[in-house]
Amino acid sequence: MDGTALDVLLHAHVLVCRSGAGLYLAGLQRAPAHLLRVTGVASPINVYNNLEEAICAALHAAQPSLAHSGRGVA
Repeated sequence: MDGTALDVLLHAHVLVCRSGAGLYLAGLQRAPAHLLRVTGVASPINVYNNLEEAICAALHAAQPSLAHSGRGVA
């Protein structure tokens, strides 16, 4: 992963945040995960060790918006 890839991730993060969503990454290889941590990009982008953790986090983050939409969460 290089600076261009970091730039793409940051722009994607901004776009999804503007729409009220979140960017979740899962199962990154060691070098990209390290790069995201040391540059501070991992914090706002939601980086998880595996897909299950990322899905659980995304569902948890979506629950308040589901409750406000009138659909509720079962």
